[in-house]
Amino acid sequence: MIYLFSGDNYFLRDQAVGDFINAYISKHGELAVEKILGEEVKEENLSDIILAQPFLTTRRLFKINNLSANKYVFERFVERASELAETTDVLLVEDSLSSKLTSVKKLKQLADVRTFNNIGFEDLSLWLSNFFNSQGKDVEPNLIDYLIARVGENQQLLDSEAKKLVLVDFIDKSIIDNMTEASPTSSIFSLLDAVLAGQTKKALNIYSDQRALGKEPQAILGMVSWQLMNMALVFNKPSDLSIDEAASQAKISPFVFRKTKQASSQLSRTKLEKAFELAIETDYSIKRSSVNPNGAVENLVVSLTKL
Repeated sequence: MIYLFSGDNYFLRDQAVGDFINAYISKHGELAVEKILGEEVKEENLSDIILAQPFLTTRRLFKINNLSANKYVFERFVERASELAETTDVLLVEDSLSSKLTSVKKLKQLADVRTFNNIGFEDLSLWLSNFFNSQGKDVEPNLIDYLIARVGENQQLLDSEAKKLVLVDFIDKSIIDNMTEASPTSSIFSLLDAVLAGQTKKALNIYSDQRALGKEPQAILGMVSWQLMNMALVFNKPSDLSIDEAASQAKISPFVFRKTKQASSQLSRTKLEKAFELAIETDYSIKRSSVNPNGAVENLVVSLTKL
């Protein structure tokens, strides 16, 4: 039997993989499981996998990570899948698969497929609330939302940060700020919030913090431009679409869409167009002249607070 576990939610996927392997070991013993990196599999190894016989156990499981990265071998494996020994199971764990490929389409017809997608803001909030409750921590919903806004919607990162937070007696906003690392997106939201509020000193402090963390001026400028583009998408949201539908159409997460909508409520279309113009001019000056990138982006931050 072939099992395919894939998707961009590595947290849920890896959790499911761990449960699957533990259950397999409980039933067939540790000798039944062999773990392989897909990139290391050669064509001549395929027969060893496909035709393998159990040793001191009733079944054999091969767990193979990202075999699709080894394109030719992946295609050959799919072609030979029907030869798989009756007593052999293969668990393919994939980060991403192109459903347009013929080999992937065929594999999905042959395998037991389980897909693990990222979950939205509300589901993340509920999941974190349940986690904190299970650890005996009473964390207010607004703090859970703040944690998601700060860290981002990556469930694996949130799990790691939440496990750190439960080690302290009491969780509040300052504890979250001190014990967790803000995502680049969160930092850009904070920067633009300060910019739109006309808080020049605060905006420059946030920019300086990002520089101290090793972020290059061009990278920060790119994130600012990306967020301005998101604001333009929010401005043009069709009135008959829900936020989730509009976010999907704009190809950004509903969380980013909501945060952008909240931030852009302080900005007129004229000011947004001027902000775009300033960002483009800054990018052009960095690429086309000997201007200091750090000074150029600092000047952009100041100019944006004056709009």
